Amino acid sequence: MQKRTIMVWLAMADDAQDHRDYFRIDDIVAIEYQLMPELIAPGAAAFPFSDTSEQFQLITEMQTIEAESQQILRSIHEQDRQVANYLKNIDRRIQLLSRIIAACSEDIASLPRQSVNLSEGGIAFSSSAPLPKGGYIAIKLVLFPSYAGMLLSGQIVSCEEANKTYTNHITFECISDSDRQLLAKHVIQFQAQQRRARLDQSV
Repeated sequence: MQKRTIMVWLAMADDAQDHRDYFRIDDIVAIEYQLMPELIAPGAAAFPFSDTSEQFQLITEMQTIEAESQQILRSIHEQDRQVANYLKNIDRRIQLLSRIIAACSEDIASLPRQSVNLSEGGIAFSSSAPLPKGGYIAIKLVLFPSYAGMLLSGQIVSCEEANKTYTNHITFECISDSDRQLLAKHVIQFQAQQRRARLDQSV
């Protein structure tokens, strides 16, 4: 009975993961990409954007630290709400300063903005020339309004042509847990913002 329960739980977990990958949004991001001859992880020296400045990923690192400290902050909140609220206020100030620094970064300011379809599992975007199906691609991505910058590796799973424009579908490969969680957080916040906007319009 226990073995069967575990198998059912694993199947449910797999279904939940598959369902979560379908949470996609149409968004505007800053993006640059470059084809790779083979799959190269973002942390490798041979990765095309390995010379990116530290400011580019400043917000991403800040949000990773914030996520890691949430459990500690919840524990503090249970003991002293005033201290917890004070720490949250300091965190918001640091996040704001980090966004200002990131926004002034040449690595971010120079990136073209483009409409994409985004999820934590991949991205789709249009191009004037087709990208080779099955090929690998290095991506420099910035999310707004957080200015979170990420370096990602992906594989081109399909390329569709319509009216001389090509829509390329990419799945992320070698993605870190922190980047995946950051993408998931961005998607959830984006969807929540859209729901609030629809409610405001209906009032």
